[in-house]
Amino acid sequence: MTILKGGPKEPHTSMMQLILGQSDDIDPSAAMHKAMEQCLQGLNGKTPNVIFFFTSIMDMDHQAALDTLKDGFSGAPLIGCTTAGEFSSLMGSTEDSVLLALICSDTLSFWTGKGYPLSSDPNAALRQALSRKKKKKADIALYLSFLDGIQGLKVSINDTLNQFPFQGIPVFGGISGDKLCFTNTLQFKDQEVLTDAVASIAAQGPLLYGSSSAHGWQPIGRMGVVTHAIGNVVYEINFKPAFSFLSYYLQEDSREFLQFPLAVYRTPQPEYYPDYYLRYPCTWNAKEGWVAFSGQMLKETLVRITIPGRRQLISAAHTAIEQAIANYPGKNPVMAFCVSGAVRPQVLGSLRNHEFSPFMSGRKTLLPYFGFYSFGEISTASRQTASFCHCSSFTALVLGED
Repeated sequence: MTILKGGPKEPHTSMMQLILGQSDDIDPSAAMHKAMEQCLQGLNGKTPNVIFFFTSIMDMDHQAALDTLKDGFSGAPLIGCTTAGEFSSLMGSTEDSVLLALICSDTLSFWTGKGYPLSSDPNAALRQALSRKKKKKADIALYLSFLDGIQGLKVSINDTLNQFPFQGIPVFGGISGDKLCFTNTLQFKDQEVLTDAVASIAAQGPLLYGSSSAHGWQPIGRMGVVTHAIGNVVYEINFKPAFSFLSYYLQEDSREFLQFPLAVYRTPQPEYYPDYYLRYPCTWNAKEGWVAFSGQMLKETLVRITIPGRRQLISAAHTAIEQAIANYPGKNPVMAFCVSGAVRPQVLGSLRNHEFSPFMSGRKTLLPYFGFYSFGEISTASRQTASFCHCSSFTALVLGED
C-alpha cells in the first residue's frame, strides 16, 4: 500500500496500491501540475492501471488538463467529474482544488465507458456506459459511474438502476457537481470532456469490497403529501404551493433551504415503516410556488422536512465507514472511496474532516481514502441490496484484494 503522507507504520504487503495527489493552489494550472508531481513521486516509475480525476475548479481548461494527464501517465484509463469539493487522506477536505487518485495493481484491469444523452433516455445512457462489450461478466467486480449533475437530478436514476440488468454487479459513484451553482457539470472519460452524460469504469479481477451509506438528518414537523409534481419539480404539497411548505419553517428565498432536505417515505404508513431517503431543494420560485428537488418526486408521496445536526451527520458518516469495513469480506482492505453530499460540508463547517476520522484512528494501520462532494451518492446499503441514488448522504466503499 502506498500513499504520500501518513502511511501505516507496518504496511500490509499488497499488489494493490493507491497513489494520491491533491492541490488547492489558487492557479488552476499550478494545482494540476502539483497534484501530478505528487503522483509521479508516489508512483516511483510504475504505471497506473487507472486515474481518477476530480475537481471543483469550474473555470479551468478541463480539456487541457485531460491532455496533460494523458501525456504524464502513459494514457492510462481515466474517469472523473467536476464536484462540489474534494477530500482525501493526503490533505483532507478542500475546495477549488484538484484531486488525483491512481490505482496500481498486478491483478486488476479497468475499462471505461460513456453514455448519453442522460436527459432524454437515462436507461439507454447507463446501458451504453456500462456495456460489457466482449468482456466476461464474471470478471467484473463492480462499476463506478459519474452522472451529469443537472440532468441527473431530473431523471429517475433509481428506476434506471433497478431496470438495468446488471446481473448482480454493483454500481457505485455519484452525481457530478459545480460547487453549489446548479448550472453546468462535467464528466471525464479518458480524454473526453462530457456533459449530459454518464462516465463509467469497470473493475475486473479479484477485487473485494464492502459498502454502506448513512445520512444523519432527522424529520420534524407536520407530514405532507405531494399532490402535484412533474419529474423533480414539485408544484403542490397538501394542495398548496410547495414553496410554502418549506417557507413555513424557513426564511423565504434562502440558500439555507439546501440544508433542510425533505424526508421522502418509502411507504404510505411511516408510523409503522419509518424508512425514508432524502431529497434536497436545489432551485425554486417563490412567486410561482414550485420547488425543484435533487431527484424525481412522485405524486402522493409522503414527505417531512428534516433538520441537520453536526453530531448526527458525523455519527452517520462514522456508521457508514464502520459498516463498510465490517462488510468487507477479506482481512486486509487497502483503500476506501467515499462520496459525501454537497451540503454536508456547509453544515459541518470546520468539523468537515471529522467525517473521515474512522479511517485515521482506532485501527492498527491507516486506511487511505479519497472522494468528492456530490449532488447525489450512488451506493449499495450492503452486499445484499441493489444500488440506490442517495442525497445528502455519506457513502463508503472499502476496497482490497485479500
